[in-house]
Order: sequence, then structure tokens, then C-alpha cells
Amino acid sequence: MIGVVTVKKGSCFIIILLFMIVILIGCGREEDPQQQEAIESALERLEEVEAVADIGRITGVRVEEGIFYFTGVEENYFNFYALDLADFELTLIHERIGRYDSFIPIKKNEALLVDSEGQLLHRSGVEDKKIDEEITFTRSPNVRISPDESLVLYTKGPTENAHLYLYNIQENNRILVKDSMSEEEVKTFSYKTRWSPLGNYFVVNHNQIYDIEGNLYYEVDATTTNWGPNDEHLVFIKMPDNPIEEVIFTSHWESYIGYEMVLLSLESKEEKTIFTRPEGMVDVFENIQWSQEGSRVGISVGEIIQGSEGQLEKLNYEKVMIYNIEQKEATNVRNMPYNFFDFLSEKYIYGSNLGVRDVLDIIELETNERKTYSHPDILNNRDMFAIVEGSIAYIIEENQLLKVSFDDSEDIMSEEIIYFPWDVMTLYKDEKTARFVVITNENNVFVFDEN
Repeated sequence: MIGVVTVKKGSCFIIILLFMIVILIGCGREEDPQQQEAIESALERLEEVEAVADIGRITGVRVEEGIFYFTGVEENYFNFYALDLADFELTLIHERIGRYDSFIPIKKNEALLVDSEGQLLHRSGVEDKKIDEEITFTRSPNVRISPDESLVLYTKGPTENAHLYLYNIQENNRILVKDSMSEEEVKTFSYKTRWSPLGNYFVVNHNQIYDIEGNLYYEVDATTTNWGPNDEHLVFIKMPDNPIEEVIFTSHWESYIGYEMVLLSLESKEEKTIFTRPEGMVDVFENIQWSQEGSRVGISVGEIIQGSEGQLEKLNYEKVMIYNIEQKEATNVRNMPYNFFDFLSEKYIYGSNLGVRDVLDIIELETNERKTYSHPDILNNRDMFAIVEGSIAYIIEENQLLKVSFDDSEDIMSEEIIYFPWDVMTLYKDEKTARFVVITNENNVFVFDEN
């Protein structure tokens, strides 16, 4: 490969690139003609966004409806921007957001903010409206917004005696959900309080399920919980009989080793044990995943190795246990030594390792047939290794963006979309325009079409 870190579109940079090629050839290295052709083709297709040239530390937030939203630093100020993917018009939406303890962008020009004095604010345009004060701060302010961005959960007051509120942004009213929360509930709010995907429920402390009116709907005895995608089910690892003996923790997380995994029907409130594992189960980081339609749920498991003080030293992943809700059947996908897995569809999963450059395996669940890709990249913090659209997934292998087709009636097929002349830091795809947004390791932003 050519030793080029960043290639910008423009004649001077193309000249530099060609100059480097000449030097390498002159030194006796044989260049791959196909690779050179792929690079030249990419340079023709990649459009650099010059409007962001003065913005540093660019970090993507999301892309939707033809707009790419991101944060960045300009003139020493941390700001929030919107980039129109059609004409590359750049809009500064929220400036100097680094002044706030919490910044949550919502809708087009709105945001939820927690300032240094602990005030929760709703920003619309240039107007900030105070929602409440004395917001509890643990690792960060305890604020959670619903998926449709209309409701806000937050805790108010000191850690040892905080109150839980539910605020409706449109109606500008709040409900006291829980008075005098326990200190543990407050301290673990950031990872034990979760909205359901459709926003009909929320769970507090992994065990108390509430409806959107703030009423306690159901309670489970759980170490961890995970919502199904359609708000029909909740799955959880059951609390062990002797919790004190099963404590496990890392530097940022504390839980228990459980031995049963239970499926809860939200409508009937019926619980069903779907997995039992004498060796134990924990949810370290996204170990539990659902298929897109909610017909299957799985958990990655393996040997749990603890230190003398109960800390998690290592988890040797071995397999993924998958439960088919419609057929009421459990199966195991073995030879899965990966610390991350997810569903591509109802019949395919993939696995790879976070933190190291490893392979990525796509597995057909019925036949266990595999397709392996080398050195995949994490695309962004939402899609992880694969951007999935129906029976299509986009992954990066060895600087190649691949379009992977996994139609149920055919074998897995891969098609190269583009070869990147440099390493990719993050990649997004906008469904409306079918355009890709690329951020390089050198903080450059490029946009290109699939075809």
C-alpha cells in the first residue's frame, strides 16, 4: 500500500500522491496496478468538505434526512454543527457547548443542557428555558431522554436523597415518579436506567418498570435488563440466590453473576426462563442483542475469570446462545471467541473483537456457514462494525468499503464500493440521499455516493 496518510481532492494533492508513487517505484517496489486504479477512482469520487477545514476534533453525532450533525472545535470553542449533504452548507447550531456539564442535541435546533450550577435547560433556537435545578451529578448529570425526544427522566437533589422526575417537553409539565431514591439507584442511574426503544416504558435500577405516565408497571429480580426492539419483551439475567457471593465489577461497572436468563412479555407480564448456565452469565458490554424484528435474542457467554477481590479480570468468550421467541427454541452458535456480536437479520449474526484488529465472522444461524473478513473497522458508535439496511450490510475490510448481501435465498455476496486511500476514523450513511460521510484520522471530511 502507498504510504499516504491523508489525500485531499485537488490538483496539488494529486500531484503529491503521484510524486510519492514515482519515488516508490524508483526505489524498486512493485505497485499493484489494480490498487492504483482503485485509488485513482476513489480520488475522483470523494468530495472533500472544505467548509469544515477550520474545525478541529470533528466527531459525528448522527446523519438523517440529508443532514450530518457533528461536534467540533473552532477558535478554541466546542460547538455543534449541521452539514447539508446536498450543497455542503454548514450551520452552527449550538455554540460553546463545552460550558455545560451535559449537552444532548434533539430535533433540528433544540437541545437539553445541564449547566455548571445544576440547572436543566431546554434550548430552542437561541432561547433557553429552565426546566428544573439541583440536577444530581454522579459520573455525569442524571438525565435520560425518550427515543422520540419528547420526555425526559432526571434525578434531582443530593445523591443520598434524590427524587426521580418525568418531564414532558411539549406540555411543559413534570411528574414525580419516585420520591427518595436509594443511593445505589442514583449512582448507577447512567447505566441502569433505560428507555424502551419505542418509548412506552422505562426501567430504573434494572428492576423497576414504569409506563410513560410514571406508574410502576412491573418489577423484575434482575442483574441487567435489555429491551426488545418493539416494546413487546424485556429480557434479563435473574439475580442469583446469594447476591453477595456473586458480586463482580470493573473500574466503571458493578453487577452480579447470574445463572438464568428470563424473557418477560410486557403485555401479559409473564416470565419465562429461556437459558440456564451453571457457569454463569454477565453483561459486560452489549453482550445481549436482539434481532431487528424482535423474533430472536442472544447473549455471548464464556469462562468468567475473577480476581481475588471479585473484579473481572477476563471473559473468555466461547459461544452465543440464541432463543427463537416464535418457535420457543434455544440454539448455540459455537466458536465465537468475540467480545462483540450483533444480528444482521433474523437469520444472520456477526462477531468481532473490540479493542484489537481481528477478523469479522458472519454466520448463518441454521447452517453455521461462515464468511470471514479481515481487519474490520468500527464505523461509528451506533452501527459498530456494520451499517445494516434490510438484507444489506456495509463493512470496511482492509480500507475497502464492501457492500455485503445476505439474502435468505442466496449465499453471502460481497461487492467493493470504494477503496479508501487513507485510514477511516468514522463512516456514516444517510438513508434519504444514500450518501456516505467519511471522517479521516487527519480530521478531514469527505462525502461520496454509493454508485
